[in-house]
Amino acid sequence: MKLPLRPCAEPGCPTIVDRGRCPAHREGTRAPDTVERGRFYRTTVWQRFRRWFLATDCAQAGCSHATAHALCQDCHERGRVEAATDVDHIVPRADGGADLDPRNCRGLCASCHSRRTMEARLRA
Repeated sequence: MKLPLRPCAEPGCPTIVDRGRCPAHREGTRAPDTVERGRFYRTTVWQRFRRWFLATDCAQAGCSHATAHALCQDCHERGRVEAATDVDHIVPRADGGADLDPRNCRGLCASCHSRRTMEARLRA
C-alpha cells in the first residue's frame, strides 16, 4: 500500500514526500552543526538544567525576567497566563549564547517556542 504524499517534515521545506523528511533533510544529510545542536538537547546536563530552570524563580537563578520561569514569558507579555514547558536561549547557542546560563534562557510554552524557532530559521 502506497502512503499519501505530504510535505517534508522539516519546517518550511516544500518538497513532497511519501513519509518523513526529504533526502536533503534526513538525519544523515543534515549539516553537522544541526545534528550537534540536537544532541545537546538530549544530554543529561541539559535535561537537568531545563527541569531546574522551570522549577526556580529569578531570585534563585540570579536573573531578572519579567515573569516566573514556570510561566511563558511571551504569553505574559500578551496578558495571558500559560505554563512554560520549554526553555529558550535568548541568544542562540549557534550565535555564541551561553548553554547553561539562566540569564540567557527564558521559559516559553510549546506554541511560543515553536513560533520563535520558526521565525529564527526563516531569518537565517
